[in-house]
Amino acid sequence: MRARAPLAALPLVILHRVWNRWTTHVDHCDISPKADIGPGLLLMHRHGVIIGGAKIGRNVVIHQNVTIGQRASRGDQGLPEIGDSVWIGPGATIVGAIRVGNGATISAGTVLSRDVPPRALVAGVPGRVVTQDYDNREMLGHVVA
Repeated sequence: MRARAPLAALPLVILHRVWNRWTTHVDHCDISPKADIGPGLLLMHRHGVIIGGAKIGRNVVIHQNVTIGQRASRGDQGLPEIGDSVWIGPGATIVGAIRVGNGATISAGTVLSRDVPPRALVAGVPGRVVTQDYDNREMLGHVVA
């Protein structure tokens, strides 16, 4: 169970919630405060990005209209774990208690609901591994050490 913030932090909590509502309204971008996001996250085009309480590693690139969160069917309440240096293309949907390995690439429009091995290129509906040992370093752009 999470400890409550001390009363002195209350203005910061309120500021965060107001800022979150503003960005949600203006950019149609909603990132849950329960999300665990590593350094170096790059939202290429922040419009339409929805991130539930997922765990996201270092140096991840996310494009517009991406949804990352719980699966609505079969009682799956788990959240995705996205590894380091993952590139997620426009319109991708990543749901359920799955693991996306380090260096994976999720193509545009992919609907992903199963684990992805490291350095794999995934595409399609449902998402399937198209190529193993795919090098996405040029797609990542910046990298935080």
